[in-house]
Amino acid sequence: MPRPKILGKDCNQHCSLEWRPSNSSSCSVDCGAGTKSVTYGCLRIMPNEPDLSLPEQYCDASEKPAAVVACDGNRCEGVKWRYGHWSECTLSCRDRLGQGGVAVRTAHCVDASGKRVLRDDACIAMLGGPETQKRCGQEECPKWMTGDWTEVKSLN
Repeated sequence: MPRPKILGKDCNQHCSLEWRPSNSSSCSVDCGAGTKSVTYGCLRIMPNEPDLSLPEQYCDASEKPAAVVACDGNRCEGVKWRYGHWSECTLSCRDRLGQGGVAVRTAHCVDASGKRVLRDDACIAMLGGPETQKRCGQEECPKWMTGDWTEVKSLN
């Protein structure tokens, strides 16, 4: 006698279980990239019924979102570039090709107090990029000039 066919049918398709944020801290920084903590709860979602909070073991733990997420503080008023000293010029005068030199300096984006270093994109968004290079040594280099020989007069 042949084995009977196994019949299956989906069940419990009328609802779903989801992780939803239930609480969130504020961003760790006022300006620039930071982090915030997010607490998630397990919810049963059913059509035409209010969502129902369930104990966490009902939701799939492997699908639970991260408890710490990236955030951007968007209150960046007063940010500024803090500059280092200019380097010496790479050339003291124009070379054979007529090119002068370059001086460079470092730049760090800081908050309004000037004490906390931020990511550069916070300053770039508010102020544009920093001025970290300038041309220098643009003067023409001295040249040796030769002329006709002259008679040397006595030094006595």
